[in-house]
Amino acid sequence: RSEKPTGPYVDVAGNTLEDQDDHFNYGLKMMGNYTFPSLNYTYMAPGGQSTFQDDDGKYYITYHQRFDDGTEYHEPRVHQMYTNEDGWFVAAPFATMGETLSEKGYKKSDVSGTFYVVNHGTDISSKIREAEAYTFADGKVTGGEKSGTYEVKEGTDYITITLDGVVYKGVLMEMTDEAENPVFCFSAVGNCKETLWGVQKIKKKVPLHRRSTGISRNIWADASMKDSMWVKTLKSRMLMGCVQMWWKHSKRLRFRYCAGRGDVLRTSITGKTESDRKRTGRK
Repeated sequence: RSEKPTGPYVDVAGNTLEDQDDHFNYGLKMMGNYTFPSLNYTYMAPGGQSTFQDDDGKYYITYHQRFDDGTEYHEPRVHQMYTNEDGWFVAAPFATMGETLSEKGYKKSDVSGTFYVVNHGTDISSKIREAEAYTFADGKVTGGEKSGTYEVKEGTDYITITLDGVVYKGVLMEMTDEAENPVFCFSAVGNCKETLWGVQKIKKKVPLHRRSTGISRNIWADASMKDSMWVKTLKSRMLMGCVQMWWKHSKRLRFRYCAGRGDVLRTSITGKTESDRKRTGRK
């Protein structure tokens, strides 16, 4: 980051980026190839990104997301970004659903239980970073390859995690993951130029119309519902996956939602015959 557009630009480790050939040793890696237990596919090669601040005052990062499925298929994604206690940006682990940080903040006891943690590292490679299960309890972090402590700045969204002596400062947030599970997350960065994402499933009752198997689901609704608020809400969730829609016997409208996958650009709710269904969305 820099105080001026013309630089100098300094990374979280204090290194100044100029015209070095080994530029990959500079800057903060915000995300790479990774997987979480709730994802059907490993997420690969995020890139082509742009960042902006919207009229709502929130910061966002947009990019294309590829998958470890043997194809060149990709999807656009939009994640929120937040600043940690030191003013460094961190990216939320999942695509935005309009979430907002807690106004009352958190305390240490709010952060407890199992978190699946991905360390994105600093490498630029095809290596896949898999989530490790860590236990957070009473200020201690155990269970993974590393161990350490954590502190929560009470009344705020700030969390500080120390693993094997390395300090990561981040932000706590509640989100919805790609399989539509409510989750409690953190995103934190260290002066080692690494980003940590932590995800904990929240045990909340989810309304029936929002439940998912985590792979796919079929939802039947009367054709009269095509302009209902429920359908409009479903359409607004296109960034999270694919919705296939077609008419069945000219009386019912069928939706097929594939969590975390699909052609997010096809948002039409125009009636389709069953013979046309394969052309609507992507399995």
